[in-house]
Amino acid sequence: MSEPRESSLGALVVSDPQTPSTSSFAVLPVLGLSGDWKFRRLKNKGKPGRNNLLSLRWIPAKPRAVVAGIVVSKKVGNAVTRNRIRRRLREALRRMDFPPIEAMIVVNPEAANSRYPELFKALLSAARKAGLK
Repeated sequence: MSEPRESSLGALVVSDPQTPSTSSFAVLPVLGLSGDWKFRRLKNKGKPGRNNLLSLRWIPAKPRAVVAGIVVSKKVGNAVTRNRIRRRLREALRRMDFPPIEAMIVVNPEAANSRYPELFKALLSAARKAGLK
């Protein structure tokens, strides 16, 4: 794979040398959501989607990025488990081709022992139910 380069929109563009240049795709950066009022706005006005491992709420965003807040309570497990789930979900968000959105992902305790592929499928399923994909 060739080296990533930045596009005019500020998104990272990655192209594969084995495929024609028309198959390049823009990877939007995944930023963290901060501020209590943003979480409340997503809870009240966000489009919902859920499954047994997590729930997702999203609204369109103005910045050219995916802004996500990942909520993992202590019911899920200890700090190591919670941080592992956050890292896996952030990576799943990076690999999905989402438009610019603000999203809140709330993880259920059933996700404590989930591996990356299970979390990826759960996030994709919730996104489809929420009308994202």
